Amino acid sequence: MLLELGLVARGVAGGLLNGLPVGIAGLLFSQLLARSPHADAALGSNLLGTVLGGCLEYLSVFTGLRALTLIAIALYAAAFAALRWTRRVG
Repeated sequence: MLLELGLVARGVAGGLLNGLPVGIAGLLFSQLLARSPHADAALGSNLLGTVLGGCLEYLSVFTGLRALTLIAIALYAAAFAALRWTRRVG
């Protein structure tokens, strides 16, 4: 759909499509970090997640995107299980 637009409109639309999710994520993270009682642990968790996410992104070069999707599903399931477990224990 972007190819049907003119050069300037395509650049603006493409920039918004790529930049908006990152910008919104930055705003959300800054708001949640400000509310966190343990900002150092929250920032450390975010940095660890960034590093692991980057490693998984490079893993897709070897495994392909389909395998990476399965890995992402497994990680979300593990995070969900850990969240449920900590709420039950804590």
